[in-house]
Amino acid sequence: CRICNLECGSLESLQKHLEREDLICRVCTAEFCNHRELETHFFSHKSYTCTICHEIFFDKTSLFAHRKGSDSCSYLKQQCKICNKQFLSKKSLNKHKVLYHAKHKEKYKCVVCAKRFNTPGLLSRHELNCHTVYEVIECKICQKLLNGPDRLKIHIKAWHLDCDEDFGSACPVCGKLFQNKNLKRH
Repeated sequence: CRICNLECGSLESLQKHLEREDLICRVCTAEFCNHRELETHFFSHKSYTCTICHEIFFDKTSLFAHRKGSDSCSYLKQQCKICNKQFLSKKSLNKHKVLYHAKHKEKYKCVVCAKRFNTPGLLSRHELNCHTVYEVIECKICQKLLNGPDRLKIHIKAWHLDCDEDFGSACPVCGKLFQNKNLKRH
């Protein structure tokens, strides 16, 4: 039944259920003469569907309470056997296991500083952010030396926002930062 979610074994048992069912909207308690009118009205209400068990709710609070309590749909959830944390998918559970419960945790080691990481992606991000060497660039406003044009842009935005000069354009060939008006001349 699309109104009360009762599962009927056959079309015949569904028809019997529809004949016995009260023709009252369970959202706003409006009464109807036939099941078709009730169904049309029922689906005019804004609804929120649980992505786990597909139960329909008519306000977000009820949906969130259902998901948090999860008694109705817990059979579909994946639970970590080590820490009992629950996940909506097997993929999320496996990612959690790798990040938090791997036997060889932090097996990816940085060759520069020996810091260890759980995944190759985290190691790559660390190497890019911490060990990529750029040409040292001097801030033309305060003469501070910075590691590359990106760091200079961040520095200028953080410390020199009130300055009239704009050092926001990097040369695509050498990477040096210039005032927008001086980039073409360079």
